[in-house]
Amino acid sequence: MKFEFPASFVIKSSPPKFNPETKTLTADLLKEKEALNLPFQGAVFGAINETQKIIIHAQFREHKNQTLEEQIATIDLNLSEPAIAVSLETPETIMVGQNFNIIVNYKNNTLSNIEQIALAPTLPNDLAIVSNNAVLKDGFWILENLKPNQSGQIQLIGFLRSKPSSGSIALTLQTFLANGKEKHLQTSLIKYSTVIDNGLNLSANPINDKNYLKPGEETTVEIHYQNKTGQTLKNINFNLNLPTGLTGNTTQSTKKEIVPEETNTVEFKIKLAENFDAGAITSAGLALRPFVSFYMADKPTELLRSFAPTLNIKIASQIKLHAEARYFTAEGDQLGRGPIPPKVGQVTKYWINWFVTTAPNAIKNVTLLGRLPEGVMWTNKTNVAEGEAIKFDTITRSISWQIDKLEETPGNRCPCSGIGFEVAINPEIEDSGKILTLLNQLSIQATDEATGEELKESSPNITTDLIKDDLAKGKGVVQ
Repeated sequence: MKFEFPASFVIKSSPPKFNPETKTLTADLLKEKEALNLPFQGAVFGAINETQKIIIHAQFREHKNQTLEEQIATIDLNLSEPAIAVSLETPETIMVGQNFNIIVNYKNNTLSNIEQIALAPTLPNDLAIVSNNAVLKDGFWILENLKPNQSGQIQLIGFLRSKPSSGSIALTLQTFLANGKEKHLQTSLIKYSTVIDNGLNLSANPINDKNYLKPGEETTVEIHYQNKTGQTLKNINFNLNLPTGLTGNTTQSTKKEIVPEETNTVEFKIKLAENFDAGAITSAGLALRPFVSFYMADKPTELLRSFAPTLNIKIASQIKLHAEARYFTAEGDQLGRGPIPPKVGQVTKYWINWFVTTAPNAIKNVTLLGRLPEGVMWTNKTNVAEGEAIKFDTITRSISWQIDKLEETPGNRCPCSGIGFEVAINPEIEDSGKILTLLNQLSIQATDEATGEELKESSPNITTDLIKDDLAKGKGVVQ
């Protein structure tokens, strides 16, 4: 007899003559009217309401007839009951800023140990978690090694920061029976809750002459509040959680109480760090979410919170012009021509690269400028992948390149946009023993697309001392 089990069927015990590798069983003799009992125990993994099959191929010969006969039998495994019973509890009504419980009850419905169950909740977008007794990992609560009939509970305490436009939230929970990397759906639950405001309305905006900050600059965030609760509010704390890069006072207990219908403002002064790394954020800027914690007079022990809509403080872009001269590429391919170190009376050619980084915003109307000193020759060899062609003015000896727009570079690091061009020198006798300048007066001008600020930065001169060329550095002195 040969058995075809579903791929997800795990055999836990089998008859003595069963070969688990070949999935076969052999019986030498079966007497007339004798029954052969073949006890198997196992676990089948699959989605609820799924049907899986065990197929049995039997070959045999009757005692007086040597003809080989064959029969096929099928056993249907109807997965009609989930391996684990799960229920979901949430309040019918939730007040914004008030703690509430999400409770998941579970129980192993089987007579066997379950190695792993995965629970996948879909939580509201603006939910803040206060505490929980099971940590979400990659979107799942994982339950391991559940014994037969073992039950338990997952409890999460949280609060909503805002009321959704629909006026309600939906919490869903899917339960999966895990088998290695595969997960088989067991149950899907959904619970709806009505969401109501707590009555303390908040809004916030920065007070300054412009809509952005530069490193070292300060601004004031003004929080407006209006008490529509119909009650006096007690023990009020205004809070402003500051992201990395912003400093300032984060908590103010300036009000002992707020009476019904009271409207007023509270101010927070914040400052952007002098050494702020704009490459660490996106063009959205730095997000602030002011909030107030308070108690109502009729419930003096029940903490409530009100949140203002998220306030994004835009940050002025930081631009950098990265310039280098090379004789060899980083991979060791030769770019330059002629002797290195350079020699009097002989032409040496170098390749110059310009790269631009900008963060956190895109920039527009970009112009890169540089100037060739006397004695440095323009060879008219260039490499431009985007923007306009590189221009060389023979009278002013200036080099310029323009492009309408450059996108932000994450991390303010390359890979980034850039151009390249070749220059040459033919040192004279008085240049002997010197490091020569190949390019000076390097600068970049652009407009910050997000803030409208005019940006300008300069870059050091480029010389025959090729400090960024590992194969050529230290070979810049004219011989």
